Amino acid sequence: MIGMRNNHGDTETRTCARFTAQLGVLILFFVMGCGSRATPGEQSLIDQGEALHRSLGPAVVDDARLKGYLQQMSTRMLAAARDVVREKFGGKDESEWKYSREIQFHVARSTVANAISTGGHHVYVLLPALQRCANEDELAAAFAHAYSHTLLRHIEHNVPVEGADAPAADIALRFVEHRFTAKQEQEADDLAFRIHARAGWVPVAFANMLEHMEAERGRVAAIQSNLERLPPAAQEWSRPPIADVKRFEGHKLQAAMVAVQKRVPQTVELILLAFPNCFTAGDLPQQRDAQRELATPVSTDTPNTFEKGQRR
Repeated sequence: MIGMRNNHGDTETRTCARFTAQLGVLILFFVMGCGSRATPGEQSLIDQGEALHRSLGPAVVDDARLKGYLQQMSTRMLAAARDVVREKFGGKDESEWKYSREIQFHVARSTVANAISTGGHHVYVLLPALQRCANEDELAAAFAHAYSHTLLRHIEHNVPVEGADAPAADIALRFVEHRFTAKQEQEADDLAFRIHARAGWVPVAFANMLEHMEAERGRVAAIQSNLERLPPAAQEWSRPPIADVKRFEGHKLQAAMVAVQKRVPQTVELILLAFPNCFTAGDLPQQRDAQRELATPVSTDTPNTFEKGQRR
C-alpha cells in the first residue's frame, strides 16, 4: 500500500510539473504575442498587404532555393534593423512584428527595376532590379530601402487603406496617388543604409545599387557622404555574404528562368508596373502607361463614333 501511495504521489508530482511547464510556455507565448501585436492601423495594412500578395502571387518567382536564400537575407537584415531602430529612435519599438519571421522578401516578375513594400509583411524586388545588382550586397541594399518605408511608417501615414476586400488595382492606385515624397525617399535611404551596414554587408554597395538603378545623383552623393560618417565600429560589423558572386549569379539566372516559365495575367503585370518607382526621379513611361490603364474603367458601352477625344 505504501508503494502504491508513493507511485500515486510521483504521478501527481509529474503531472503537476508538466502542467506548470505547459502553463509557463503558454504565458511566455502570450507575452511575446502581446509584444508583437500590431496597432489597428498596422493590422489594416497587414490585412490589405496579404490580400494584395495573393493577387500578385502569379508574378512572384516561386523557386525553393531562391526562397530559402531570401529568407536567410531577411533574417540577417531584420536582426540588424531592430538594433538600428532602437538606437535611432530610443527604447523598444512596440511593433515587434516588423522584425519577425513574418516579414518575407520576394522577387517578382516585371519589366521595370523597382522595389516595393506594401506596409505589411511582404517586400518585393522586381526581377529587372535583381538583374542589375552585381552582388548580394547590392540586392540587400534594394530590399533594405523598400523595407525601411515600412519601418518608418511612410505607408501608414501616406496611403489610405482600401481594405482587404478591395481590388488589387485600386490598392496600387492609392500608392500612385499618395506616393512617397523626395524627403521620405531620403529618409528611407538613410535608415536603410544604417541597417545594411549594421547587418554586415559592404556599405559602398548601397551607393553602387542606387547608381545601377539610375537614381538621382543627389541620392547617390548623400549615401557617399554617409559612408564617410560611419563609426569606427563599422569595421567590426563586416560579414561575408550568404552567397558569393558565383552563387549569386546562379540565383539570378534561376530566377530569370523560373519567371519566364510562368504565365502572369495582364492585370497583375499592370499592378506591379503601376507602383511608383522608388529609385528614379520620376516614373518611367511604361509605368505611367500602366497607371493610366488601371485608372481607366473598362466600359461596355457602345462607342460613340462621333465623340471626340479620349473616352472616360
